[in-house]
Amino acid sequence: MLALAANLVAAGLLAFTILFYVVVYTAWLKRRTPHNIVIGGAAGALPPVIGWAAATGHIGLEPLVLFLIVFLWTPPHFWALALNRSDDYARAGVPMLPVVAGRTATKRQILLYSLLLVPASLLPCVLGFAGALYGAIAAIWGALFVVIALRLSRMREGDAPVAQRLFVFSIAYLFLLFAALLANHGGGRTQASLPFPGAHVGVGAAGEG
Repeated sequence: MLALAANLVAAGLLAFTILFYVVVYTAWLKRRTPHNIVIGGAAGALPPVIGWAAATGHIGLEPLVLFLIVFLWTPPHFWALALNRSDDYARAGVPMLPVVAGRTATKRQILLYSLLLVPASLLPCVLGFAGALYGAIAAIWGALFVVIALRLSRMREGDAPVAQRLFVFSIAYLFLLFAALLANHGGGRTQASLPFPGAHVGVGAAGEG
């Protein structure tokens, strides 16, 4: 249906995403490695690339940056949840990182990925397809993300409420980041790279909104 409504590039990407999620992540990685979320997160990070391909017919640098942001966001988001659900994962035989490596190692990994996420979230500004509003929100909310992750990593006992706070915050973080990008992209390179007038108008209208 996507091939008929948009193009084969977007349809191929979507088919790959579904196959990767169902076969590679769910059937293979999920019960075999504590890195399931890291590798499997690629499937959850592909929708911006699919959307871009549907609108333009090709893959550009911009959607790959958005892919990177979601890819780096995924581990701290899910591991924060897994910290408070480790007993459930253990009973189900799913080797999530808290089950295999323990809470301390998991919290260190959460902090590491949170630190990597902040500079990645600023790349849209560096590359010129997001404006000052997006840059300010990415910097401020990224700093808050790191502060919560740092606090979590330093706690030895009673860290469940902070882990839950980070999980909830991560949801709001990604929503606000992409909403800010939509509202305040820089135009220019992004619009120029779109190959047909309809896509140019669509992206321009979204940015002006």
